[in-house]
Amino acid sequence: MSSNVKIEKAITGLRDLAELVESKARSAKKAGFTKGVVLDREEALDRLKKANPQGAALLEKSHLKYDVAKTLRALRRHMDFSQEQVAEESGMRQEAISRIESPTGSMPTLESLKRYAEACGATCQIEISVDGFSSKIKLA
Repeated sequence: MSSNVKIEKAITGLRDLAELVESKARSAKKAGFTKGVVLDREEALDRLKKANPQGAALLEKSHLKYDVAKTLRALRRHMDFSQEQVAEESGMRQEAISRIESPTGSMPTLESLKRYAEACGATCQIEISVDGFSSKIKLA
């Protein structure tokens, strides 16, 4: 097994564990349990950054890819499209659509995101903001 595959499996495991902990914490809070220490994702990530900066960077990158993949897959399903339909409309291959929707692997390019969104009849934009400044860049 290559080191990249091992790292991806470890990141997937950490992400799944973080989601499980968040889910259990929300359930406990709804049930009225307030004792004990419950970390949210940001607190846990801050602690991980201090203990293992490289691991934290990989986990943050993994969360972003996961969020992008989950959003695009949800968009496609909302539109009741198959991967094949998105591929045909976007001019990409079905295998490329599958990779874009996969929570592991490389991040899709802006051009790929634009083509995917347009194929689904959606818009896609990037927002960059800081105190007193905000700008949106429309991709599709």
